[in-house]
Amino acid sequence: MITTYKREGQHVVGSPLERGQMPPPDTLWIDLLNPEDNERIFISTSLGIDLPNVLEMQEIEASSRLYTESTATYMTLDVLVGFETEEPMLDAVLITLTPGCLVTVRYCEPRAFSIFTTRIRNQPELFATAEDGLLAILDAITDRTAD
Repeated sequence: MITTYKREGQHVVGSPLERGQMPPPDTLWIDLLNPEDNERIFISTSLGIDLPNVLEMQEIEASSRLYTESTATYMTLDVLVGFETEEPMLDAVLITLTPGCLVTVRYCEPRAFSIFTTRIRNQPELFATAEDGLLAILDAITDRTAD
């Protein structure tokens, strides 16, 4: 599933991206949740970046989890998932910062992401630019992990 987020007036609004539909040019964040390979490749091609698949994300060495290629910066994080359950686990999440857009690829649903989307809906000033969004999502992940 691909969801795009953009500013509409004073609000940040999320909308599902239909198959084959290009992300709107004013998109601030593209969130790929459990993407099929064709969805991941479509967004990669649309943005001119290389988004790794789930196996590539999990195999990235700890020393290689932050890197820049061309105009995009990639960060692969191990995020706590299922903290409320008896079997919490770590899962890889990719956060990519491009010149105009934040892109996340995840095969899990860490609570930090729902906290982040609630924050940007309630405080849209937190997501004025892609860089602001990166800081805000890292803040949500850090807060959730600290809890």
